[in-house]
Amino acid sequence: MKLKIEVKRIRGSVTQGEAAVYVNGEKVIQFGDRIEIIKEGQPYYSEKIGGWASVKPDADFIKGLLWHPFDDMYHYSDKVKEILDADTERMKGMDWNIEKTEGILEEIRVREGFKEFLAMAVLRFMTKDWGVVEPEDAAHNDKNPQAAIGAYMYQDEIKVYVKAEGGHLRVFLPEEC
Repeated sequence: MKLKIEVKRIRGSVTQGEAAVYVNGEKVIQFGDRIEIIKEGQPYYSEKIGGWASVKPDADFIKGLLWHPFDDMYHYSDKVKEILDADTERMKGMDWNIEKTEGILEEIRVREGFKEFLAMAVLRFMTKDWGVVEPEDAAHNDKNPQAAIGAYMYQDEIKVYVKAEGGHLRVFLPEEC
């Protein structure tokens, strides 16, 4: 079973936005997005239009789906829980110890929002969303998840790899192969 959680940004105008959260291609919930003027060097998480972009990372919207304060009334997380329950057996036997390289640790230190990006990349990897890999590599990963490799882009400028190695995960930059 594959769990793919995706956030799609919706821009009503330069200064207004929303974010819809999809699970395996099905829209589950939609939130208002926080669009602000982006200052030099400030991280942003959507398309920058006229200097305006979202200051909320995708992880915030996904957390809002999974741990919504009114979930006991609206039950937004029920669909996600069903998918996770079905996949529990596969994940039980895997040790998810995560090893970060020096390059990754340095990026965490210098880039605001990078740690949250990494958490989402690892979550995507663990749920068989391999990121920006070639279709033949994705097919190989689907058949061999214990030896899979995923690739994820941070703000269209830094590629990060997540690789299953000997029962744990290794997170590294391309130059650290």
